Amino acid sequence: MAHSKVIIAQLRNGLVCRYRHLKGQIGGRKFGRLASTTAQFGLEGQHSYCESINQREHEENLGRHGDENFAANLDDKDQVTNQFGSQASDDNPCLYDEHIPTTVLQKGLLAMGSAFMSFYDPYRDDMVATLGEVTGHYALQRLRDKMLADAEGTQILDDRPRINTRTVDMDCLASLPQGTLGREYVDFMKRNRITSDSRTPVHFVDDPDLAYVMQRYREIHDFNHALLGMPATMLGEVTVKWFEMINTRLPMTALGAMFGPLRVKRRHIGKLTSLYIPWVVQAAPRAKLLLNIYFEKRWEQPMAELCGEIGIKPFTEYR
Repeated sequence: MAHSKVIIAQLRNGLVCRYRHLKGQIGGRKFGRLASTTAQFGLEGQHSYCESINQREHEENLGRHGDENFAANLDDKDQVTNQFGSQASDDNPCLYDEHIPTTVLQKGLLAMGSAFMSFYDPYRDDMVATLGEVTGHYALQRLRDKMLADAEGTQILDDRPRINTRTVDMDCLASLPQGTLGREYVDFMKRNRITSDSRTPVHFVDDPDLAYVMQRYREIHDFNHALLGMPATMLGEVTVKWFEMINTRLPMTALGAMFGPLRVKRRHIGKLTSLYIPWVVQAAPRAKLLLNIYFEKRWEQPMAELCGEIGIKPFTEYR
């Protein structure tokens, strides 16, 4: 068991080290922009924190920082080969900030290893994230198409907002009235002592648009908790994973939904199987795709009104 953990860690760390080496090789060189794609997202995306409160500031920040924060295809022509044989070249370029190009073989190894480690230790967020990236290509394509078919989803893909403590003013949200989305969100984060900065960046998705969809999915996870009224406990996490499995159909959400109950405390299993899962199975198919909700523009909207718009029936009503 320990040997398997070492192998997987070495594989992933080797890829990350190669990526960092590549970044060092091209440090200070000019980044070009892919003509065939839209602006690509970076880790330091700058967006105003309260759209409804300060729309003008958001637009100014978006225009000022958008291009510099959405990294693009490298101008660098050097080929950098690592111990696993992958190359960053014209045929296998870095497409966005934090992207680690991988071969089909490497993706297969990452898929098998991360699936094993995710089952062995569901708290290994890095392994769960890796599994989602290397197995979710077709699901991400479908989600992107659904976003493009929705006006609000299209706006999200155009703006590419990020959710972290640099882009969201938690003090501003804490000053909003009780019952609003912003206030409920910040109360949830404080109550559970979690931060939006903990979301793992995307590494292994070989398409900048799909990589952003995956990043957005991760960053709105806490909104899903708040909307569903689920705490950041194992019982709450499994319930949210069931909802996300039905709402997004991402493969790794199914893994969390199926095997997550193994980590739920024995005294909670009865509640999970008789109350929580039946509620989710009833509520999730009727709900709007949450990736199409521009949460940053809805801070002041009453949570009850938003839940009604999305089509989420509160758990308290189900009981």
